[in-house]
Amino acid sequence: MASSEKEAPCAASSKKPSSRSTHPALAGPTGRRRETLGGEERVRSAGEFERAVRRGRRMESASFTAHVFLKDAGLSRLGVIVSRRASKKAVKRNRLKRLMREAFRKNKFLIPSPCDIILRARPGSAERELSYEDMEAEVKQIFERLS
Repeated sequence: MASSEKEAPCAASSKKPSSRSTHPALAGPTGRRRETLGGEERVRSAGEFERAVRRGRRMESASFTAHVFLKDAGLSRLGVIVSRRASKKAVKRNRLKRLMREAFRKNKFLIPSPCDIILRARPGSAERELSYEDMEAEVKQIFERLS
């Protein structure tokens, strides 16, 4: 190849926008960014779950038990536990998890101080097929008891 010729850029080396907001999977049907619970707002590791369950304050509601571990700083985070005792059907367990996460996401501003919250579904709670409004009311009640 002559030195005066320039190589054409490779299609694979072209840079894509790094902004997550432009990713089509994160945009809803209207093109707006989907409202989700971010990774930094979730309790993920087994050690963090164990710490909150063993050393946190326990509160009961009709559908779940909440374990609340207060922290000094950072974001409030959510962990969800829904065992087969809540329902034998995975579809019902997953629906219950989605309801719990959504109720937390929409009402996290009610939490007075940063904490890790573990919501553990009570046996049979997924079989009752709660509405979102019922789940949200229970989550709000727990958050109000924190203050």
